[in-house]
Amino acid sequence: MPKLYFYDLLVSLEKEYYLKGALFENLIVLEIFKKRLNQGLPANLYFWRDRTGHEIDLLAEWGGCY
Repeated sequence: MPKLYFYDLLVSLEKEYYLKGALFENLIVLEIFKKRLNQGLPANLYFWRDRTGHEIDLLAEWGGCY
């Protein structure tokens, strides 16, 4: 039996769901977070935004480097 995830259900309910991009971004960040924790690594995931609104959605630290 195929698994149905919350993200799949939400997107299938509304094809033009206005938060689809944000949900997809959140899914990717959570998958990276899970992978790091399963590998026994600290999370070390960060978000950055400057005063003008430019942003980096995910900064990750590996081996003491960004």
